[in-house]
Formats: sequence, structure tokens, C-alpha cells
Amino acid sequence: MRVDASGIAIRGKNQSFFLEDHPQYHSQALAMRKEYVVPVLLGPRLPLRKPGEGQSEQWSRYALTLFKPWRAPACLKSREESWSVAYASYASTIPERWKNVLDNMDTLSASREI
Repeated sequence: MRVDASGIAIRGKNQSFFLEDHPQYHSQALAMRKEYVVPVLLGPRLPLRKPGEGQSEQWSRYALTLFKPWRAPACLKSREESWSVAYASYASTIPERWKNVLDNMDTLSASREI
């Protein structure tokens, strides 16, 4: 990241800064990739979505965290609502392409249980 003579960061093309109250606001910037990449999720496998039983709380939390734009946890759901209710409210706005990705992730998790 480039800085001017006074040490203030200069935003380059395709870069944006964090919000002002973010601890890395003055030292870091976000950049958009020029080419598509396939992210690889590391860690425990995603929980299974259980058809017919509604969305499990854990699965709904993962889906919202990965696919709903957010800056703070309060953007994902209100304190009063469950993860399942928050996902159900958001589900109708999810683009079809992302729904396919969610289905594929669920299929992959199910195949690992066999």
C-alpha cells in the first residue's frame, strides 16, 4: 500500500479502506482480485442441512456468515431471532447461483459422511 509524505495511506485502483473505527483502518486496505478464484474452506466440515426438518441453527449460521454481506454480527441477525429464522428471511434474496453453491456444499458434506 502506498502512503503520502505524511504517512496517510493512498487508495490504489480497485482498493477500499476499512471503516474508520476498524483497528487496521490506517495500515491496511482491501483489494479486489482481477481474476476469479475458488476459495477453499479450511477447518471442520460444514453441518448438513436437514431437509424436511427446517434449517439447523448451525447450518443457518454458516450459510448466513458465508453468503450474506455483513460488517458486524448484528448485520446477520437481530439478537431476538434465531439463526434459522434469520436465514429463512434472507433465503428469498439469495441469487440462484449462490443457492446452487450452497446445495453443492451440502452434497459434499453429505458424501463425506458415507
